[in-house]
Amino acid sequence: MANIKSVPKIGKGRPIGKRSKIHIFRAADVDVYPALAADGVSSAAGSNLTLKEDKKGWTVYVTSSTMTRTDNTDGDYPSTAFIATVTGVYPGNNRYIDALINEIVGDDLILITGECEDDTKNKLHGALCAPMALTSENADTNEENTRTLTFTQTNRYSRPSMYYDGAIPTTIEEEVDPSNENAGEGA
Repeated sequence: MANIKSVPKIGKGRPIGKRSKIHIFRAADVDVYPALAADGVSSAAGSNLTLKEDKKGWTVYVTSSTMTRTDNTDGDYPSTAFIATVTGVYPGNNRYIDALINEIVGDDLILITGECEDDTKNKLHGALCAPMALTSENADTNEENTRTLTFTQTNRYSRPSMYYDGAIPTTIEEEVDPSNENAGEGA
């Protein structure tokens, strides 16, 4: 257990921009989950999330301004614990995002998200015994054509999302990115 004596004021509570990528991994594909540092909320130095041989994850684009990452407490005292939620909006709708959702819906997932100001400021969401699960909402109206992806921890967990300093495992090379105007069109 960390010996925390005080919490210093760092920053002014201003929001920090989020990177427009969510790295997604099946919990079943994880070979080694990162060890926890002494502070109880960070990955231990040199500790990486590693996948089993020949396994890869996915990277999905979301509009950075729509990305939210929360770790809310839940439950009655003294059994209060954390539930992590990551939400982002994928602009547009095409066969690639639909195929990804179809591939991972109902699976136990581990996510890595990051911040714009520093490529090393990542958070790892979910744990092997408290993974994330995907829900998706499609809005195809005269005002918008979007896909909201919400990943929520499947059960309460003893700590918030981990500050992750390790390497990001390999993801499938074709990133789901809506900047390709013809994505999902044609044969």
